[in-house]
Amino acid sequence: MTKTEISEDEARREYDAMVEQLRVIARAMYRDERRKTTIQPTLIVNEGYKHLSLSRDEQIAFIREHGSEALLGRWLLAMKNYLIDRAEAKSARKRSPTGGRVDAHDGADGIDLAKSAWRARTVNVKQFGAACELLVELREHGPHHANPHAPTVTEPRQAADAFAMRFVGEQQLDDIAKALNVSVSTAKNRINEAREWLRWRLERSSQ
Repeated sequence: MTKTEISEDEARREYDAMVEQLRVIARAMYRDERRKTTIQPTLIVNEGYKHLSLSRDEQIAFIREHGSEALLGRWLLAMKNYLIDRAEAKSARKRSPTGGRVDAHDGADGIDLAKSAWRARTVNVKQFGAACELLVELREHGPHHANPHAPTVTEPRQAADAFAMRFVGEQQLDDIAKALNVSVSTAKNRINEAREWLRWRLERSSQ
């Protein structure tokens, strides 16, 4: 067994936990039931699965070799690109913050939250997955769950949802504000708080 390889049973447990994390993120992206949208969270997750072109057993084998973060990152990018394709198919390219599809890569370059916040054309899938796992942590447990010295986030669940809507769900600020029932300025502040918290946590997890 290699240094990074885990048992099949452990990989299956990680897979199940990862799928639940995907569902949490997808629900966060479309949390407001009043929105008259034709897309549903389950559909987004399923489309991500479809575009991975890997069976469940192949995904578990991938987790054993590369870890669940890498697979989570690839699945989320597949979801993200599905949403971009869907928007462009509806002649709504301007609604896509990235302005085009996002490519995955396995190199050393990470996510530059300070500059692009996932808008880059290529994203390190493992760091993307790690960031999304932290986003779920912020949403479900608050900013100080793992470290009492982490930056304060005023409304953790709302901040996590706003960030997911913007940079995974490809939604515009005015739509996010309406979904959260806040002003555009408040929505922007929530996103910035989530970004700062994520950057702080990612920096420390890499040390």
